Amino acid sequence: MKSLEEIIKEKFAALLHDPPNKPFILRYTQYNVLEESLNQDRFRYLRSLRGKIGHKAVAAELISHLDFLKEDDRNEIIKYIYDCNSIVNKADGKASKFDRYLTSIIYEEGLRFANYDNIVLKNFLAPELQVKLKIGECNDPINAECFFKDPHSNEDVIQLFYYISNIFKALNLSGTGVKTYNVFYFLYELLWIAKGYSVGPAETRVPTHSIFDHLYATASILNWFHGTAKFLVGLDVIGVVDYIKASRKLRDLWASSYLLSALVWYILINIVERLGADIVLFPSLRFNPFFATYIYNNYLKDKENNEMVIKEVVNFITKYIFNNDETYKKIGIPPYAIIPARATLIMPGILYVKRDLNLQCKDDEYIRNYIDEKFKEGWKKLVNSLINYASSNLNDYFWAIFYKVMSINSIQEFKEKPPLLLRVIITKISGNEADEDKEPDYMEFDGRYIELISNFKKAKLSRISPATQLSDFEYYKDARGKSSRGFEYCSVCGILPAILILPKNDDEYKEFVKEIIGEQIADEKLDDLKVILSPGEKLCPWCLIKRALGMRPEVFKVLVNNKDLQPEEIANKRVFIPSVSHLASYKKYEALKNEELKCEEIRDTISLWKYYETYPEDKKCLIIKDPETLWFGRTKDKTLSPYYALVRADTDYLGDLLEGKLTPYLAGIIDSNFYGGKKDNKEEVVNNAIKRYLRNAAEGSYKDVIELMLNGEENKTKEIIKNEIKNEINTIVTHIKEFINENLSRDRLVLFPSWHVSISSMLNRILLMETKLVNDLDGFVVYAGGDDLLAILPVEKALEFVEKSRSAIAGIIRDKIGEFAQAESKGFVKLNNAYLSLLPLVGRSYVIYFSHIKYPLQLILEDSYNLLEEGKERIRYGNYKKDIVIIKYKSSANVLPLSIKRPYETDINEYLSSIGKSLELLRKLYELVKQEKLSKSVIYDVLSDELLNNGKIKDDLLVIYLDYLINRNRLDKKLKFSFNDYKDLIQLEIKSDNNSRTLIYNLFQTLSNILGAEKSE
Repeated sequence: MKSLEEIIKEKFAALLHDPPNKPFILRYTQYNVLEESLNQDRFRYLRSLRGKIGHKAVAAELISHLDFLKEDDRNEIIKYIYDCNSIVNKADGKASKFDRYLTSIIYEEGLRFANYDNIVLKNFLAPELQVKLKIGECNDPINAECFFKDPHSNEDVIQLFYYISNIFKALNLSGTGVKTYNVFYFLYELLWIAKGYSVGPAETRVPTHSIFDHLYATASILNWFHGTAKFLVGLDVIGVVDYIKASRKLRDLWASSYLLSALVWYILINIVERLGADIVLFPSLRFNPFFATYIYNNYLKDKENNEMVIKEVVNFITKYIFNNDETYKKIGIPPYAIIPARATLIMPGILYVKRDLNLQCKDDEYIRNYIDEKFKEGWKKLVNSLINYASSNLNDYFWAIFYKVMSINSIQEFKEKPPLLLRVIITKISGNEADEDKEPDYMEFDGRYIELISNFKKAKLSRISPATQLSDFEYYKDARGKSSRGFEYCSVCGILPAILILPKNDDEYKEFVKEIIGEQIADEKLDDLKVILSPGEKLCPWCLIKRALGMRPEVFKVLVNNKDLQPEEIANKRVFIPSVSHLASYKKYEALKNEELKCEEIRDTISLWKYYETYPEDKKCLIIKDPETLWFGRTKDKTLSPYYALVRADTDYLGDLLEGKLTPYLAGIIDSNFYGGKKDNKEEVVNNAIKRYLRNAAEGSYKDVIELMLNGEENKTKEIIKNEIKNEINTIVTHIKEFINENLSRDRLVLFPSWHVSISSMLNRILLMETKLVNDLDGFVVYAGGDDLLAILPVEKALEFVEKSRSAIAGIIRDKIGEFAQAESKGFVKLNNAYLSLLPLVGRSYVIYFSHIKYPLQLILEDSYNLLEEGKERIRYGNYKKDIVIIKYKSSANVLPLSIKRPYETDINEYLSSIGKSLELLRKLYELVKQEKLSKSVIYDVLSDELLNNGKIKDDLLVIYLDYLINRNRLDKKLKFSFNDYKDLIQLEIKSDNNSRTLIYNLFQTLSNILGAEKSE
């Protein structure tokens, strides 16, 4: 059994086994290197070599400059890389996605079908999309310096490794311990990109995933080379939707979402600290704001002001992970809940897990118990931190009430039992002692993941309420406050009895607070308390804790950083979380910027609403004040709309994508029922999609091999292979044929770790872009975890957000989003000099819910959730479903499709061009009305036209008629506008169950709804 230190060395080797610039130097490896160019003092490994130099030698040279590792450790890591039989080299092959697996069959004898001069990076989901990468200009004979010059930036790669060493020396981190490894795991890719180096493909013949996707996947699959029985572990939090929707204030909603993220994170970071960051497959820890904050607080913070190199690293983190937002430094936690309710872990053999997690017994049940206990432990730490803070701040009315209520004996179990439950599913590769460190079969990951998902689906058939874990419901007898019937239900969750019952009447409220606090209270402070604890509210213990978490978000540090919270860590500053009334007041705040107003001095404030930070310094007190008192209460501003926009987003078929299913490629043509046995004669469509993927995945002459094999032309295939390989040609062709049939017989793509690693890291890029978009549009992010998003925006900004979000996810970025820029090809984003894949062929569905500030937030959350979940399944347009936006205003709900093609039934560029066309058309009409170039009466004309809305007018006649209506209602006689560019779009019919409406009806009704939501009452 290996020591943990030995395993960490192997993991370092996994991350370093290919130099990150590998694709750009492969051409140079075919030529002799000038001997005099090798005789440089800066070369430590290459200096002893002559002739040709391979990419492994370049990796060894780079490793030799990591001086924070002992020389013996560096040498051992290099040895792992060179040893063909080392588990690192075996893991290299097992990490690769299925398409690259085919190349491993062909070039077992050596390097075949070389592709050096036409280096491209393909989108790993849609390999038809690619970016051409710049290559170096060195020629034979090769100067050794060529191996270390980035082709794009011309930066020296060795200098980066010097730089990394200096960072670790400044941090006093050395050796091959878990701490050192985790910091390296986090910084490696980040620093490469931040310093301007290019990112190429892991394999130039099948360039479908990046070098970093491959390196990180190799480190993950390495866990299955240690021990006998190995594990794939899935976590899933139960009761998420019910808990989050039980929110009366936006502060509650933020706290609910953050609690979920923080509890899951606490489990992950405890395992990461003991086994290494590569254990976590999903969510990715690369460019992860939670992991970034953890690294910052535990390793970088204390050195930031004393070490220039550390200050620069922190600036990179702020720039590339937090979009230049320093809130994470001010409050010690990432400002948004981005850890999803679900996680996937890849764990080594049980003996290793038992040793490193200090389990009592070598049984998978003890892994389950460990995870569950960490979930509960996180909750206990959080509640105790709140109570400790409250005990030191009894001069604050809220905290005095909180402390006294939480001291009631009958509710102590609420401190122990979280308001959420955790489901843990474990699948394993069985083995006996003779199988110690046995190499897993290449299909093992596929089998275990599919088994994991199957077990999750079975487990979800039964639902358990978190309230069932409570033993005493008679605590209501000790409630603070009066009830005419003896008890009251909580007005937030509506499930449990309240422990705090606040009077509605102002005088009774004041007397009630005075009685609890035991002293006279100032009216001004009482008004502040009413904003937090509204008169008439009734709170159960769980919902009171939720409210407290929203008051002092800094207590989440205890989970995010996984260390005890010191009292001085909570600064005496206000942490401002807006209300929905603040978002509805956006136009008012904009108008007040230009008015002469005096603003009283306010105490230091950290705002989680970024709009506050853009506001004039001398007027910020206006935002801190309660809008419901200023202009939505007794004194009403009749020019102001009381509506705001709640926006939900959910990626379509993400679960299916992680299973390798083809539903994302053919959404609506097939759905999940296809994989449940309801084929509907669509097998050929699916097989053609798989063939299309394989056909486009390869590059160079190897692409011809795959093309011929897919067409069944084996003899021609053998002729091509014969030019490269002389032996066992028939065996090789048989292997390729069998593997292709393996995919086709399953009707899905076979899974490899790099598939999951690529998707998981891509989702992090999306959440970074979407949080930036929301902030730039003056909205407020509630959560952006996994593939989901929930945000609150001003009414007039919601449409723009959805339009930009949907395009950005497909890799179509018209304006730079933070540091993310449009690449030369759709389907990618450019970050500095690195091209990174996005989700060009996976749909995304949205709900824009325009709500009145007085409408209960709980009902809006529930209704918007149901609209999205049911709408994605029930609404169809043409042959398709999903990839829609549902716009709700009062009793009206309308639907617009976000794409009108499917990527694998047409040319993919035609599909990409259709993305967002409906929103583009809606925006143009909206702008014409707002600019008073087009009369609102056009809306009435369209909606009241029976022939138009029954779909009786079609094709060119429809374009002519709509153009006529626009012309008839124009206010600007110079206006020229035609529907001709949207001819295909406007022919669509939107169907839901037995109801049917034309797209035109939905379009103009949506326009009416947006204008209605903007209108004052």
